[in-house]
Amino acid sequence: MVSRKSYLYGLGTGLIAGSVLLQLASIGESSAGPMSEAQLEAAAAASGYVLKDARVAWFTEQQMQERAAEAERRLRAELEAEGAIGAAPEDAAKPAVVYAFTVGSGSELKDVAKLVYELGLVDDYNGFLFEMQERGLAGKVQAKHYRFDRVPTTDELIEALTTP
Repeated sequence: MVSRKSYLYGLGTGLIAGSVLLQLASIGESSAGPMSEAQLEAAAAASGYVLKDARVAWFTEQQMQERAAEAERRLRAELEAEGAIGAAPEDAAKPAVVYAFTVGSGSELKDVAKLVYELGLVDDYNGFLFEMQERGLAGKVQAKHYRFDRVPTTDELIEALTTP
């Protein structure tokens, strides 16, 4: 009988303690109230998070580029259908780039190599210097104005630079 009595006291105490904790949790939850947007952002920032507005669509850079290209294709197709513009090749969207520079009299090869590298005519500054020296053309760069409508090959560039 004694062990049964202890069991019942323990069970009653556990039920009372559980109900008290449940009441305290519900009181604490209701007293906090809803957080304002500023409070929510501050709490998120303190925890190392960033809030994202669910009403705004978020895209990656690649998705944005794909959507912009698709919108441009649709607009071009609509304008072509209306006769507002003529059909244009895909390359027409790219602006024409002209590469022009002047090599002065007495310019050193390293200065010319730096110039053509900065213009994007060669991908490798040191490789261009090496190629010119290997061919024995280091002192044969002509002082004149150069103009290219496209990026020339390395051979075309070297030929243009050394031909009087």
